[in-house]
Parts: sequence; structure tokens; C-alpha cells
Amino acid sequence: MALERTSQHDRVLVDMDNVMADFDGAIFENLKLHDSTVEERPRNNFLFRGDYPEYRAVLGTILHAQGYYENLGIVDGTLEGWELLLRAGYDPTVCSTPLVTSEYCIPEKKSWLAKKLVPHFGKRVVEGALFPVNKGEVDGLALVDDAPSIQGADTATWEQVVYDRSYNTNVAARYRISRLDDPRLPEYLERIRHSVS
Repeated sequence: MALERTSQHDRVLVDMDNVMADFDGAIFENLKLHDSTVEERPRNNFLFRGDYPEYRAVLGTILHAQGYYENLGIVDGTLEGWELLLRAGYDPTVCSTPLVTSEYCIPEKKSWLAKKLVPHFGKRVVEGALFPVNKGEVDGLALVDDAPSIQGADTATWEQVVYDRSYNTNVAARYRISRLDDPRLPEYLERIRHSVS
């Protein structure tokens, strides 16, 4: 069953981790606290542990720690990109898959949104935020996401706009942006809208 809230032709779903919130930057900083000799490596795998397999247990501890999600930095262009979507007449909506084994993940993601976006765009950002395990069940025009593979994408109403990261360069994508405030995004959304109307 789809999680309907607004017209799917207006709603643009936006992922949080590594799109709006600096997930990788924070996890690497925390990893350095555990082992100061760890060196930054090219990110070739979507999951951080794929590039740092020897730190798998430590990474699990970091991701389940209280305060991790709430204290993520903000990715450059996030506020400007949200504003860009609003000015273009779209309904930007957070759509972030939670780490279901973390009791802190969803509450802290909401707290992060309250601190970073609500002062600029109001409470609706948090009130409308969605945290589905299967993003394919959420209706929308498009989904801006860095994931190379998304559960439910094959049956989703939305089309993915790939948010560039080193681990998704091999993904064949019709639409790709490098920042949320990428000026091509409204144009891509119009193309998607015309292709489904």
C-alpha cells in the first residue's frame, strides 16, 4: 500500500544520508577516534563497511551510538536545494530508510531536521518526513538518492535522480546531480513529470 500524502506529481522525495546529511564524513571522523592511523580510502561500496571491512564491528558500534545521527554535518547545497524545489513549485519531502536496529536513528534524524531545516522551512519538514524500509511504497514524482540500488524501485511511482557519489558512478541513470541545488534538477523534474502525464 502506498503512503499517499500529496499529489505524486508535486512530491519530490529526498534522501538524507550523504544527500543532505554528511553521513560519510561523520562516520570517518568517528572511525579516526577509534584508530588514529586509519587512512581515508576511495568509496567504492555503498555500505561503508565494504570499503573498511576490518572495522566492521567498530562501524556497527558507531552507527548504533546515541548522538550519531543527530550530530551529522549538513551537505553543501542542502538548504539552497530545498529552496530551489519549493520555488519551482514542488513539494520536497524527506524519504530516508532508517537503520532499523538502531533505537536512535529515526528520533535523531527528526531532531537533525528540526535543527537544520525547520528554522528555514518550518515544522512541515519534520511532520512530513517519511522513514520507510521500502521506498518503493512511497508515492512521488522523483526520488533524489545516492543509493545504487533501492528496494521497491522496480514498482515505484517515482523515478530516481541519482545523487553523485563515487560508489554510484557505475549506475546507469537518466538523471544525475552532484548537489541538491544543482540547477538542472527542476529541468529534470519537468521532464519526469511530462513523461508520466
